[in-house]
Amino acid sequence: MTETYLELLAMDKELLFEAFTHAPLGMVLLGINGKIVQTNSSFCHFTGYSNEEIVQLGLRCLLYEEDYVTIDSNYRMLVAGEVDSFQVEKRFVHKKGHVVWGSINAHKVSTSQADYIIGQVVDITSSKQMDPQVETNHSQLESFIDNHLDPILIFDEKGVLTKANTKFEEEFGWNLQELIGIRMRDVRFFADEEEEPLKEKVLRGECVEGYETTVKKKNGMTMDVMITSFPIKDHQGGKNGLVVSFRDITVRKQAEELMIQSEKLSIAGQLSAAIAHEIRNPITAIKGFLKLLQNSNEKQLYYEIVESEIARIELILSELLSLAKPQKNNFKETDLRLTLKQCISLLDAEANMKSVQVDLKHESLLPMIHCDENQIKQVFINFMKNSFDAMPNGGSLHIEMENCMRTSGITIRFKDTGCGIPKEILSKIGQPFYTTKETGTGLGFMVSKNIIEGHSGTVHISSEVNIGTTIEIVLPSFSNK
Repeated sequence: MTETYLELLAMDKELLFEAFTHAPLGMVLLGINGKIVQTNSSFCHFTGYSNEEIVQLGLRCLLYEEDYVTIDSNYRMLVAGEVDSFQVEKRFVHKKGHVVWGSINAHKVSTSQADYIIGQVVDITSSKQMDPQVETNHSQLESFIDNHLDPILIFDEKGVLTKANTKFEEEFGWNLQELIGIRMRDVRFFADEEEEPLKEKVLRGECVEGYETTVKKKNGMTMDVMITSFPIKDHQGGKNGLVVSFRDITVRKQAEELMIQSEKLSIAGQLSAAIAHEIRNPITAIKGFLKLLQNSNEKQLYYEIVESEIARIELILSELLSLAKPQKNNFKETDLRLTLKQCISLLDAEANMKSVQVDLKHESLLPMIHCDENQIKQVFINFMKNSFDAMPNGGSLHIEMENCMRTSGITIRFKDTGCGIPKEILSKIGQPFYTTKETGTGLGFMVSKNIIEGHSGTVHISSEVNIGTTIEIVLPSFSNK
């Protein structure tokens, strides 16, 4: 019985070897270490080399360098058990020097002695060469990507990195060998804490256009970039890859920050007269009550009044300083009702001087907004001051805050009863250095609009001459910053 079993086993091995050797498909048997153990006659015919030459040369010498890097990455994932198999189309270098295309299907097999990788290779050269225009287009695309001024990464349909252009290597510091085979989910050069939602969106094949974030280079330095991503589709419309490009916007961001700081200082300067007047009033009250304290028995009452006036001065000075000094972006959950009330309090003196009645109405339940409170204050103050300037003879400014169902955020409206803006001028509002004020710069509205858009929000302005102007801000509860 034992001898018969061994004979059958030996016969099975012989049959399997014969099937492997004479299979019409190219067959390659590799060890776990990546070395070629055996090939069959079809694969030898496909490459032009003998089995002995192929075993000696190794897989790397048979493939284009770029294609080998991808294969090696897939091979390592297969050995590690991260994938069950993989199928790719790659270029081989024939012994005579020309290119042959092979469709590779590889999977892992285990025996009682060892584990192996079996690769089946189908010659698809004829189909690749059937349309020379396809090869030309491929070469043109490769050249376009390699010479593009923006860093570009190419991922396959499973989110595995297959290519990085020269600009990416130069800007980020990693070379192609370090990058190939990395899964998008494992990429760690994103510095933005919201990178995971972005990655998921890209992996689903959704287009990402103009997403601004910060990335880390290999040396640890950061860079402001605008990310664009879109799926690569085959001739049947199916997704077979992903493109992610990075545009350096560091200079633009620095210019915007300088503009914002300049506008902050301009606002602070305009507030100086009102601030001086506002501070003079509590100081006068404090001096008077200090004199009364010398000969009074109601000291507690006077102490409370003096304390409240000092607190008022502190509030005004802190708000003024927050506008004047440069600050880094600090996005956090913010109750905009309190923010707006602080701005109204700051401008209360100017409103009184110009006989403007400020009225605030808001819904009782409003969501918290993920924002930079200091920047939003700058926007509120700018829009309120614009309304004051539009009512030199006095008037009313109605401010409304309500839930926005469309964005799950907040809608804020500034409605004044001022002179209004003619239609021919309204379309130009927001252009740099275009202003209807004699002493204005035209930057205030543009900077404010950029701040709101930087919070993934929108600004809309409507106006009627001699009736008034309404500025509507919509802020989502969670921005893309």
